[in-house]
Amino acid sequence: MKQLLILPALLFNFICSSQTFTATIESLTLQTNSAYSPTTSAPFYENGLRFNYTYSSGFWLGGFAYTNIKDSSTAGFTNLYGVKALSGYNNSANFVVGQDGAILTSTGTPIIFKGLYYTNTTFAYKSMKTGDSFAKKFGGISGNDPDYLKLVVLSYSWGIKKDSLVLFLANYTFTNNTQDFILNTWQFADLSSLGLSDSLKFVMRSTDNSGGFMNTPAFFAIDNISYEKLTSTFIQSNNQQSVTFYPNPTKNSVQVSAPEEYSSYTIVDLSGKLVRKGNIDNRKIEFDGLEPGCYFLSVESFNNQKSVRIIIE
Repeated sequence: MKQLLILPALLFNFICSSQTFTATIESLTLQTNSAYSPTTSAPFYENGLRFNYTYSSGFWLGGFAYTNIKDSSTAGFTNLYGVKALSGYNNSANFVVGQDGAILTSTGTPIIFKGLYYTNTTFAYKSMKTGDSFAKKFGGISGNDPDYLKLVVLSYSWGIKKDSLVLFLANYTFTNNTQDFILNTWQFADLSSLGLSDSLKFVMRSTDNSGGFMNTPAFFAIDNISYEKLTSTFIQSNNQQSVTFYPNPTKNSVQVSAPEEYSSYTIVDLSGKLVRKGNIDNRKIEFDGLEPGCYFLSVESFNNQKSVRIIIE
């Protein structure tokens, strides 16, 4: 049976206060009908997020590029930045095009990615729709080939992979062919299930491959990336006794510097679920068996409590 720890109202509200931010890409300036294209590997930033960008030997080789190019009709690799939806989400001017392996990172502490909008580039859409000299037409001649193009979103915290979410940019695996689709509009992806993360990696997977490489163009587009940032981390004690925890972040334990009357502890995850409790032995609390992430650790005496956010790497 799951145990839920009911914290005092003032205490719980304090640690769970947060702010939601959205990277709309609109604050980034561009000339009309152009794209971010420096000749060095220089990331760009918008509203607390870092978008990686890799350039080498005269080409954009990886990561993200922001753009305002409107081209929903030109097929082929000369149109790397247009999207089949024509404009950004909700007809906005700017959006972001990404390549397989692109990485999106929080510039501060770990955050909760809430969601984003995603769609196909015109290059990828046209290739899947009709085929080209490199890639097949999805569904094949008969229309029955079970093809797909997936965008896999991997979440990381402190370099450790935590979770993943699969988004379909095209899906021809349905028994009923009328359900097959190649995405040509902006769709919302709820990322909240990925939990507390400091970065996302976008990996593409296709059924059309040869020689260990994807034949389908490995490009996608995203816009309006929203995330939640915890704005309060420490919980006020109802007395002035000195209590400290170290190290933090930690890998497997913390030392507790506190008066002897603080003899027990509880550990609560971000949802408020009690994940561990016990007595403090030798002023040390072990975290063996807990997944990496953010927790709230409380030490307690007969009539006092001191709590802090702990990050387990």
